[in-house]
Amino acid sequence: MNTIFLKAYAKINLRLDITGVREDGYHSVDMVNQSVGLHDLVSVSQSEEPGIQVTFSEPWIPKETNSAIMACQAFQEFAADLPAPGVKVNIRKSIPSRAGYGGGSADAAAVLVGLSALRVGTGQSAPAGADLMKAAAAVGSDVPFCMLGGLRRCTGKGEIVGENLGELSPAPVILLAKPKVGMSTPAAYAEIDKHYDSLRRPEGEYGNVFEELPIVPWIVHSLKEIMLRHGASVAQMSGSGTGCFAFFDSAEAAERCRKGLRVPFTEVTSCVKCGVEVSAAI
Repeated sequence: MNTIFLKAYAKINLRLDITGVREDGYHSVDMVNQSVGLHDLVSVSQSEEPGIQVTFSEPWIPKETNSAIMACQAFQEFAADLPAPGVKVNIRKSIPSRAGYGGGSADAAAVLVGLSALRVGTGQSAPAGADLMKAAAAVGSDVPFCMLGGLRRCTGKGEIVGENLGELSPAPVILLAKPKVGMSTPAAYAEIDKHYDSLRRPEGEYGNVFEELPIVPWIVHSLKEIMLRHGASVAQMSGSGTGCFAFFDSAEAAERCRKGLRVPFTEVTSCVKCGVEVSAAI
């Protein structure tokens, strides 16, 4: 066995609040995340060439700062040696960037799971689960959740992942939609700092404090309004945006709404119970 194929699932934030600023400069969060069926395809292979090679389906993705490369480096630092003599990672993107769906974090989580499985396949021991989670947290705050997936509450910087909360009932049909415009996560957090005291906090099971920011593009609010007019029970932005999601009680209703949206990315999907799935090993 020298290649592991994985599905790296996107996430949505059902509830997202910023509860303060930590001593290390990061923001404290309180959020409830749900994994969804939209996914990138990731392969992790043993390579005859030493070192780390990463290729992407999208040529514009920056290789120097990409989370997949960071995941390989964190695996080596916190979990175990990379399978010798080297590794090759390929990522086929389907999750849009700057959407709040956790695409980069999902890819990093899949790389970590793939590297662990690859070590076993090449006769080496797998790293301990705790070490793998340390590596995940070192890459990014959302990576530990994206590794475990399901429906979970996350606190701290986002890296403290709670027990699985079960399943949403009734299980919704989920419509994802992202406009062409994105929103920078650092810029969104900078705006949080400017307006923190005046922001309306999320109440109940759903809500996203980032929606309150004045820099949120108007089309995000327009998408939510259209979704609600088409009968969505929930419609909101995910993460720091600008991707939105809506819950419908049938695939037909979700499809009718999707056809009425004038944005470059839409997808009808559902909840999934894991963050990373090994789909094949050869």
